[in-house]
Amino acid sequence: MPAASTGLRDALGILHAPAQGAPRIVSLVPSLTELLCDLGLAENIVGRSGFCIHPRATVKRIPKMGGTKDADIEKIRAAAPTHLVVNIDENRREQVEALACFVPHVVVTHPLVPEDNLVLFSLFGGIFRR
Repeated sequence: MPAASTGLRDALGILHAPAQGAPRIVSLVPSLTELLCDLGLAENIVGRSGFCIHPRATVKRIPKMGGTKDADIEKIRAAAPTHLVVNIDENRREQVEALACFVPHVVVTHPLVPEDNLVLFSLFGGIFRR
């Protein structure tokens, strides 16, 4: 299913296609890590920020890749993610741009009001086939 027909647009308006195969996800935002776990994607998360601490028992096994503002670019590169999930307010643009040089799919989020979370859930559900 092409991205254009699914309407899977992130906060920057970039269209995303549903993931092919098993995604390898790095999440640099605590709330996004929790959402990915809630969607049953914990086994697909190959890296997280040090601030991603919930669900505690689940994320303990996921390697830390720096913080929200100071991601460890080399650790992320070594994890070979297919997807990076970030937030406009949480992550530094310069770092996200550097990561986009080798992470094929960068999903940028920016929920501002509670209703935006429904769009976010649909976006992740569509991209990660949940």
